[in-house]
Amino acid sequence: MFDHEKADDAASFAREFLSKYTAVGFGALSKREVDLLLIQLLQKHLPGFQDKTDFDAALVLRTTKRKIRGLRDEVSFREANDESLLNSRLRNEL
Repeated sequence: MFDHEKADDAASFAREFLSKYTAVGFGALSKREVDLLLIQLLQKHLPGFQDKTDFDAALVLRTTKRKIRGLRDEVSFREANDESLLNSRLRNEL
């Protein structure tokens, strides 16, 4: 997924993943929480991943489009600071 030219992005991804994964105790996160963490970090550290359609992201991660959509929606909801941001995102999707 990460190109050789983007080794810094891959290293920062790995550092942040390990930091957050072990913050609550090794293995304490549920599978769903790990999936959410991975989607959040891929969108942050992998150039172009956030711009991929749900279908293209699902192909890369070898999962379903529906699962990607659900994970992205939940990450977006968790990162939102206020209701107006959520409302504007919903309007853009519609």
